[in-house]
Amino acid sequence: MEDLVDAGLITWSGRNLARIAPVARARGRQSVADLLLEDRK
Repeated sequence: MEDLVDAGLITWSGRNLARIAPVARARGRQSVADLLLEDRK
């Protein structure tokens, strides 16, 4: 983050960022990481 602020690309107060809910969820029992690894094979 500090590099982005130093480069002038973002402004940030330094406070902790709030957690947000995931935009998408994988269906079934597999995680998104599992699906990505499976797709690589």
